[in-house]
Amino acid sequence: MKIFDVVVIGGGPAGLNAAMYAVRKELSVAIITTDIGGQMLLTNDIENYLGFSSISGFELSEKMESHVKNYSIEFITAQVLKIEKKKILLHIWMMKL
Repeated sequence: MKIFDVVVIGGGPAGLNAAMYAVRKELSVAIITTDIGGQMLLTNDIENYLGFSSISGFELSEKMESHVKNYSIEFITAQVLKIEKKKILLHIWMMKL
């Protein structure tokens, strides 16, 4: 069993951003996700993302993944099955993919 200060569930833009900011505050961080990019991976053309006039969801997700992999974040490819609070810790049950 590993203990992290922060566990982010979901590898979409919000999850990646949350993990990046937490690790920059010197917290130990893990992301549990089935895929990096989330629903963005299913989007052909994103026209409203600051800094890009047009970019595919897949390409933007690759750029975000490359950025967050510069930080010491542990990526766990799994599906969360259950979260349970025990005393001061949260126990997360997952199925690795």
